[in-house]
Amino acid sequence: MKHKFYLSPIRKKRVIEIDFLRGFAVLLMILDHMMFDFMDYPSWVSNFSQVNNSIFNALNNFGTMIFTSSWRLAGHYIFASLFILISGISSTFSHSNLDRGLKLSFVAIMLTLVTHTIQTTIGLEIGIYMGILHVLAIAIILYGLVDLLIDNKWVDLAIAIVFAVLTYFIVDWNARYISPDSIMNNLGDFLLGRVISGADYIHLLPTI
Repeated sequence: MKHKFYLSPIRKKRVIEIDFLRGFAVLLMILDHMMFDFMDYPSWVSNFSQVNNSIFNALNNFGTMIFTSSWRLAGHYIFASLFILISGISSTFSHSNLDRGLKLSFVAIMLTLVTHTIQTTIGLEIGIYMGILHVLAIAIILYGLVDLLIDNKWVDLAIAIVFAVLTYFIVDWNARYISPDSIMNNLGDFLLGRVISGADYIHLLPTI
């Protein structure tokens, strides 16, 4: 009797610790946004004070307490940085960074279109024009292009150092706010972090 042997497909081994930390960071960022929504939603509803619902009031007070706390302010930057760092580490394991970056760019663009439409339609200031998804998409695409042209980790390190130095000399951490309509007229300064606009703005430098 002849036996047929089949080769099982090779599966990529995932780093469970990386997946856990990335998921944990995402969960914390979702909770952070939820606390902001609880704090801010009275401004979305004109008759909030007249309704005076005990549950809504409790959620508003809880969200305000958490979102304005000093430990949340510190934790926000720590866990956002953790998410960005883990995303960068994940890129070193990937062999399709260009593809991933382009897909993420599409999601980021759709996010901008949806939030901008809501903002211009009902006046809710939630337009996102340079959020964490936009920054990660740009970073992943740049990483993929560098690896495609020069596959050398020392070059990657040198580029990272250059970006860090540029951050010190270019980025204005007290940048003035501009309206979304002015972004295209100030696109260079917007990308370099000299002016900011929209909700959830993330500096392109030093993130990439």
